[in-house]
Amino acid sequence: MNRAPDTPKKVVAALAASGFAPLKRFGQNFLVDPSTLDRIAALAPLAPGVTVLEVGPGLGALTDRLVASGASVVAAEIDRGLVGHLRGIFSGVDNLVVVEGDVLGEKGTIAEGVAAEVSARAAGKDWYVVANLPYNVTSPLLVALMAPPGPPLRAVVMVQREVGDVLLAAPGEESWSTLSIAVQSRWRVARAIEVAASKFHPRPDVESSVMVLDRHDGDAPHPAFLPFVRRLFQARRKSLRGVLSKAFGAERALAALSAAEIPPEERPDRLDVDRLRRLHLGLDAPSGW
Repeated sequence: MNRAPDTPKKVVAALAASGFAPLKRFGQNFLVDPSTLDRIAALAPLAPGVTVLEVGPGLGALTDRLVASGASVVAAEIDRGLVGHLRGIFSGVDNLVVVEGDVLGEKGTIAEGVAAEVSARAAGKDWYVVANLPYNVTSPLLVALMAPPGPPLRAVVMVQREVGDVLLAAPGEESWSTLSIAVQSRWRVARAIEVAASKFHPRPDVESSVMVLDRHDGDAPHPAFLPFVRRLFQARRKSLRGVLSKAFGAERALAALSAAEIPPEERPDRLDVDRLRRLHLGLDAPSGW
């Protein structure tokens, strides 16, 4: 099919012909390696009738592969010029809708228009995300995917390699953070592909990883859970006894720690998702403390 450019020469030629220039504020670094694009598309079990969200389709190289699977594709693109380009080269493709605008909506959610398109096509069934994410929206987008119409059954996302380390981090590691906890509270995480900076145009300053997030069967965290974790991690290396006693009083703090089977001198950054959720439940903590 190859409607969209997917090699260095083709991308440079397409940009020159259209007058587009990659915009740093939109994180526009186009993947120009057909083999890697094929591997990314293959990581999602896409088929006719399956709904997939692509964030930041750019010139459409990955979009090409997604629509070829027969899946129903919702492509969210913030750059108006690229929206016109995509609608032009994919004119007549019935299983693709290009939504213009920011994929992120208000209060850490997916934008209303994007969410409506995904919901309409998924019709209550599981759906997927496959995207070479603009790196400036990676963290808020992954958190937003936990809200309706999410979370997707599987997300296959290209991220900065260091962000991949955060998603895979374990308690006690320097990279263990609120983002690690947010993602692991809903998905199992694996690193699938390492992608060198040389495989992009323009070349970024960082290396990249393709991460696969598979939704697990655990209950969704309470809406106040992540704000609670953010507040707790402001004192990530202090004892929980001291941090929680200051916020909730010593008696309530010690009772909650005991119920969650957490030693009072343990630190927030050494707690896994399960213990953090038990602690939050025991404290019945409001999001703002």
